[in-house]
Amino acid sequence: MTLAFLVSGALSVDLVRLLSANLAFIAEHGWLAIQDDALWQLGGLVLRAWAATLGYLLFKLCEQALLQCLGRRD
Repeated sequence: MTLAFLVSGALSVDLVRLLSANLAFIAEHGWLAIQDDALWQLGGLVLRAWAATLGYLLFKLCEQALLQCLGRRD
C-alpha cells in the first residue's frame, strides 16, 4: 500500500506543469518542435500519467481491503 502511494506521488509531481509546457512548446513551434522530439516527450509524459493513475488505483484498492479487514468483528 505504501509503495503504491509513493509511486503515485513520485510520478505525479510536476506532471501537469510538464504536460502544459510540452503542449505550449508544440503549439508555439509546430513542426520544428515535433522534429525536436517533443511528440516523443509528450508520449512519455502520458505514459507517466497512466502509471501514476495505476499507482493511485492500487493504493485505493489496498486501502479498501485494509478497511474491510479492520472493520470485521470476529
